Amino acid sequence: RYGVSLTPVRRAVSSLLAEGVLERTAEGRLVAAGGVSPAPPPDIPRPWEAALRREVLERALRGRDDFLREEALAQRVGAGRTALRASLARLATGGWLEHVPRRGWRVRPLRRGDVADYLAVRERLELLALEQASGRLDRALLEEIRAGNDPSHLDNRLHAHWVERSGNRFVAEFFARSGPLFDTLFDYAAPEADQVAAMAAQHRAIVDALLAGDREGASSALSEHIRAQEGIVAALLARLRG
Repeated sequence: RYGVSLTPVRRAVSSLLAEGVLERTAEGRLVAAGGVSPAPPPDIPRPWEAALRREVLERALRGRDDFLREEALAQRVGAGRTALRASLARLATGGWLEHVPRRGWRVRPLRRGDVADYLAVRERLELLALEQASGRLDRALLEEIRAGNDPSHLDNRLHAHWVERSGNRFVAEFFARSGPLFDTLFDYAAPEADQVAAMAAQHRAIVDALLAGDREGASSALSEHIRAQEGIVAALLARLRG
């Protein structure tokens, strides 16, 4: 997250433990003093990381599985080699790249079947998260999200809300690992205005069902919303590879 090696992180943690800011549980987990788990800090943005993700994604969408040359890539995006390697490692963890020992970083082609597989898993896990979050959703936030989904704008916070409120760390880990790639992909697909309006309407339908206490209706609307996204990506792939 901070673009450094483990050594300074360990030193910082040791200092915070010594000062009583952090405590270590019997299971070895770090918590804030008083036993509260600290919220993770936001990612520190690097100006060149967006360009790096875009280049990798464009290669993947065109079905290329070539190797990235670190030196040329660092010059192209304006990054240092050490920081670049850390970002490449994160992309590999998220499924964007494959690290091949003694050869480097190879792009993983992204095919329509991959998108369909991801959406199938996403649907199952989001429905599970929505079920497990029942009774713990923030009504005020849902109303705010509903208002933020108008015909020209999407407020996507509803998905993360029930994943977080489900309390299921395995579901959360799946979306933390695989979500960024596909979130970037759907943003890159740049849906037409009518598609944005349709997705906003789907979001409102999900929230309306939740606010009315209709869990079955909310689950059905969520499934419809997730499945509809495959067509958007299919059109993008056809355009790039036509």
